[in-house]
Amino acid sequence: MKSLDDSLRELSHALASAAPPDRVDRGVAQAIGRAARRRAPADGGRMFDRWLLWPVALAASILAISAIVRQVPPSALAPTPDPDAAQSRAFLPLASDEEIGRSADAVVVATRLPRVALAQMGLPVDPARADQSVEAELLVRPDGAVLAFRFVN
Repeated sequence: MKSLDDSLRELSHALASAAPPDRVDRGVAQAIGRAARRRAPADGGRMFDRWLLWPVALAASILAISAIVRQVPPSALAPTPDPDAAQSRAFLPLASDEEIGRSADAVVVATRLPRVALAQMGLPVDPARADQSVEAELLVRPDGAVLAFRFVN
């Protein structure tokens, strides 16, 4: 009985001298040529031009926007803040403007608020830092009603 290795070796030697006829090679080459012609773009390679159009349009848009932004003076983009106006606008109102205006005897009280209180006011709170507190100033009427608050850095 022959071993499998011997049988495979004999088959390998028998097939080494076998080659397909020339007509088979020509037929395969013709089939490859026909398939390549079918896949060629009908518009003569303009598909590449259309593909290139999108990056060029994007670059032109970026160039136009950057030119427009450079023409705008920096003061129009970020005006210098007025410190007095910033202080007066720093409070976030909890009561109406009329009520705050009527309370001429309101005082500012410094305090520390838990972050949970910020969530109750509708502000976003990071749950990982919910146990920490935040320094704030409250605008309080003499009867104890809080009219507005602001955060202190």
